[in-house]
Amino acid sequence: MNASLEETVRKKTRERTQVLEEQRNKLYYQAHQDALTGLPNRLKVEKELRTLLEKSECRPALLFIDLDHFKNINDSFGHETGDRVIRTIASRIADCLDGAGILARFGGDEFIVLVERFETRNDLEWLAREILSCVARPLPVETMNLFVTCSVGIAVVDLGIRTPHDMIKHADTAMYGAKESGRNTYRFYVSEMTEMAFERVLMETGVRMALEKGEFELYYQPIVDGAEGAMVGVEALIRWNHEPMGVVFPSAFIPLAEETGLIVDLDRWAMETGMRKIARWIERGYAPGRLSLNLSVKFLQHERFFSDVEELLRRTGCRPEWITFEITESHIMHNVHHAVEVLEELRKAGFSIAVDDFGTGYSSLAYLKHFPVEKLKIDRSFIRDIPENREDVAITRAIIAVGKSLGMEVVAEGIETEAQKELLQRWGCRLMQGYLFYRPMPARELEKILQNVSEEAAQAGSSR
Repeated sequence: MNASLEETVRKKTRERTQVLEEQRNKLYYQAHQDALTGLPNRLKVEKELRTLLEKSECRPALLFIDLDHFKNINDSFGHETGDRVIRTIASRIADCLDGAGILARFGGDEFIVLVERFETRNDLEWLAREILSCVARPLPVETMNLFVTCSVGIAVVDLGIRTPHDMIKHADTAMYGAKESGRNTYRFYVSEMTEMAFERVLMETGVRMALEKGEFELYYQPIVDGAEGAMVGVEALIRWNHEPMGVVFPSAFIPLAEETGLIVDLDRWAMETGMRKIARWIERGYAPGRLSLNLSVKFLQHERFFSDVEELLRRTGCRPEWITFEITESHIMHNVHHAVEVLEELRKAGFSIAVDDFGTGYSSLAYLKHFPVEKLKIDRSFIRDIPENREDVAITRAIIAVGKSLGMEVVAEGIETEAQKELLQRWGCRLMQGYLFYRPMPARELEKILQNVSEEAAQAGSSR
């Protein structure tokens, strides 16, 4: 082989080696880096954590970060805006860490910070507070500012941790503890959390199975005209007939159902059951008034919401004018513009709209006047301590005045005493609901009441 040919072969070999090396580096980068943010990904941080756990002198910590209610951003503004928010948040966290830990994107709206060394628990608390603060700064999107918060779970290596999976699982469990504590906060992992997480899984599985097995039941609580005591409507309230726990109230499973998305199936079931029942009552000549059905924001935002409602009306023989949809004030404020559009379509179709738990959320009169709402329901927390509590008296009177000034009916919930009833009547509140009049009851009990009322009305008519 002559010198020039040999040099050509060497050059080609070097070029091939360089290309292969570049391809290997590219594949390694793609395998270990997140494409959206450029941060290390889950695989990379697990490798780094495994290396640290194998070093006896290292005592690493892990911070698991999850953005609060991030799905609402994707649903409201689209995934392109959601991706922009993720990139901005990633950049903010990286800046506030300033080399104090390795930041990785775990997936979706989740991040991990791997801290190789720390002196005391206070160091990790300080770091968590810094992350919460930098994430919560206003984030400009289109013509408005978004306010995004996060929940942080912290796990420190201990004798019970053997693998990266164990440590990530502990940090993730602690993060859920932060969410259950109200979000926008942090929690350290403690062993009791594992038991709580297990119970949470059992509860979620139980809700799914209860839907399949038909363990849910609607109870009905009448709404009355306070002056006459006559029934003007009924509210459907879901109960879970659990074996062996007995009747489980909504506060025990509705928050979990909302978080996991099961609330859509629960709402759909409750809507069909309630619509079928009121159609049957009216067919029999009873006069229950409008049936109030609680509506979650997740079902309201579901892509099949309107088609589901139309299908249920057709299947049950129910009519829109027999139904009032109740949605909580805080749920409406998750996405005001979308909520107004959907509620307006429902109102045009003939449904009535009520704002439930009014006074506990954060809506303003500027928004309220644009809502296609016919009723405000004063939350029972304001009614419970009147007339003794002056603040609750002032708030209740103000809500009644606001409702009347906007041409809305006001319903007071949780009436238990004659004194409460008399005060509310004096302040101009006509519609009431509470144990003073009726407790929530199964459908068969309400049917007996409706039947008696119907027979009494017929007798009164025949005697005239």
